[in-house]
Formats: sequence, structure tokens, C-alpha cells
Amino acid sequence: MAAPRTIPPASSANSSWSDRARLLAFGAGVALAASQPLAAQDLQDTPRLEDLIPDSAVLDPESWAADGVPGEVQAEIAAEGDLPPDSELAEMPLVTVPWPDDSELPQLAPLEAQGDPVEFVHFDEAIPPLPMGSEERISRELVLVFPSDQALFPERDEFLTRFRGLSAVVQYADDDNLARLTAQARVDEDLLARMLRVYGYFDAQVVRSVGMVDEATQVALDRPAVRFDVLPGPRYTVGAVDLGNLAATGDQYPFLRRAYDINPGDPLSLDAIVAEQLDLDRALGESGFPFAAIEAPSLLVDHDRDEGDVTMPVEPGGRYTLRGVVSQQPDFLSSRHLTRIARWDDGDIYRRSDEMDLRRAILATGLVGAVELTPVVVQEPQGDQPGVLDLQADMTPAPLRTLAGSIGYGTGFGFRLEGSWEHRNLF
Repeated sequence: MAAPRTIPPASSANSSWSDRARLLAFGAGVALAASQPLAAQDLQDTPRLEDLIPDSAVLDPESWAADGVPGEVQAEIAAEGDLPPDSELAEMPLVTVPWPDDSELPQLAPLEAQGDPVEFVHFDEAIPPLPMGSEERISRELVLVFPSDQALFPERDEFLTRFRGLSAVVQYADDDNLARLTAQARVDEDLLARMLRVYGYFDAQVVRSVGMVDEATQVALDRPAVRFDVLPGPRYTVGAVDLGNLAATGDQYPFLRRAYDINPGDPLSLDAIVAEQLDLDRALGESGFPFAAIEAPSLLVDHDRDEGDVTMPVEPGGRYTLRGVVSQQPDFLSSRHLTRIARWDDGDIYRRSDEMDLRRAILATGLVGAVELTPVVVQEPQGDQPGVLDLQADMTPAPLRTLAGSIGYGTGFGFRLEGSWEHRNLF
């Protein structure tokens, strides 16, 4: 068994040993800092603590510490005794960084001001707030507030009329239920945002307030109420307009393009885009294009330009003239008879209104219960010359005999009884 280790009592020699040990530890630390880190596989060869500090160092630390101190340092220690705290350190060639007291930091030249001094601008000064205050009371529970300047939202009257007919708060008001009103207010907020986009206000903001107090007057209300502050923002305009193959209509293109009255720079309106689609379809049908096809319009909104590009593919399908009417039931009504009923002449340009007029005329005979007219191509268009087509009539005969009766009572005439019998196409 190893001999028990004893720790020498504290003394002046022990204090000297502490100073020397600290000096030795500092030199060892510098040496370790300058050395390269060990690889992972070299850690197995690292000596143990017992190998670095043997039992003899514990028993006689003074002698063990003196063995690791250079001779000149030992001579200096022997001449001066204990090192004073302010004594200079020995030269350490491995330490190349100068001490802070010996290094001079370069003085930085002050920066020169360039341009005008920076001035801070308040948000309200750069973008003044819109003057709100034009209040529109829709119902007892609903109030809309717009900018006081009517020019910022000139469609206000039409907008309010449409909103009154669609508002959930107006349609379903039944009691003083705050939860019900809050749910309906969310629906109306979405409705307002969609309606503003219909009128071309794609950057509009709607602020919803629901409660028992009027925020403008701070007056307690007798029932819950909803307030919407509407900030329309700028109204977008029409950018590019793409009408597909409409230019293939030739000399009819200027007229048809004017029929679609949406042009770059116009105020953007989704209502107008839909309405002008119907106008263009009607113009094509009245200009000799029975097979024209128009797809639903699409809108591409560009928030950087505050514009919306309109695209509506159009295929005219060729221009035609009318020749006659072909009956699918010649034993019932002949093609000759139907052609005589039609109010156009051979060679006239096809017009959809003439087709609708013929349908009404056939039904007016009382002999037909239903009729379907279908354009049938006889000759395709050749260059600038229109093609030729007939209208094919597919009819459902009406009942030949009709028996009708009625009964009534009048204070001046008493009871009244009437009856009728009809036989169509008797001769």
C-alpha cells in the first residue's frame, strides 16, 4: 500500500512556491497555446495526472518546482527572494502579439459631411391622412364611413344601392345579439372588399368595428352596431386589351372593335368587362358571323402599374349570307312555306335578329309547339366573299285539337260559363 500523502503547512516558503508555481503554469500554458492540437487518435497516448505530478512533488513541492525552472530564473529568485507582484515577465519568444501598452492604434480621420443634412419627415407630413367623415347609415345596426371628398369615390351612390341589397347585417337583423352581428359583420367586410374590386379599387382597405359604443361620438348605443371605414385608394385603369382573332373579321373589324367599348386607359370595371362581352357577341351576330365563339374574359392585375390587362379570346368563324329555310318535317310544314314566312331575301347577310324573328313567326302559326333553328353551311367563305348558309328548322307539332272552358261570377252579370273548341290545320 502506498504511503499516505501529507500536505505541508502554510508558510513563507509555501507562498514562494505558489508564486513560482504560477510562473511555471503560465509558461506551460503559453507553450501549450503555441503547439498544434492533438488528433483524436493521439489522445490515447496522453499521460495521466499521476505521471505529471508524482508523489515526490506532493511531498517536496519546492524541489519539484525548482527542477522545471531555468537556471537564470532560479538565480534571480535566490538573489531577490520572492518575486514582487509588479516584476516584469521574462522574454517569451513564442508570444508574438505585442502588449497593449506597447502598441499604437492608428487614429481614424473624422468623416466629412456629404450633401445636405438628413431631415426626418413625419409620416403624416409625407402622406397626409384622408379626411374621413362622410357617414352613410344603412340601417339601425350598420354605418359606412367614406372619405369626405366625393371625388375619391364617385361611384358611392350606386355602390351603396347594391350593398344594401346584399348586406348580411341588413337582411338578417332580428335581435340584439352581439355574436350574430359579429359574424354578419365579417361577411359584409368580405362583401365590401369584393365590391370595391368590381369597381376597380384593388388597393382598398376596409376597417371593421363592432360594439355597443359609437367610436366617432363615444355615445353608448341601445343595441350593437357595425361600422365600416372604407378607404377606396386609387382606381385602377385598363392596360392591354387582347381580343384574340377578332382582326380576322376583315373590314368589319373597326365596327366590331368599337362595339367592345373597353380601351387602354379607361377606368377598370368588372361590370363593364362582362357587359361589353355581350355587346360584342350581339354585334358579331348582327354582322354575319353565326358561328362566332367568345370565351370568358380574364383580368391580370398589375399592382406596380395600377392597371389590369384584359384578355378575351374571340374566334369569328367566317361571315355568311342567308339563302332559305330547310324543314325537317316537310309533310307537316314545307321548306317553301317556311321560307315564305321568313322576312329576309336570298343573299342577305345573316343576322341573328332575323333568325329570332323567324322562330317567333313559326310559333305564331299555332301549329308548332317548339322549334329549333340551326345554321347549316351551303358554301364556305372564299377570300373576302362571304359564305352561304340555310336555316334548318326542327319542329314539334302542337296538338291539332284544343278544348277549353271557363266559369266565373260577376256582381253585374251573375254566373258566367264559357267554352271553346279549336281544330288547327283543318283544311
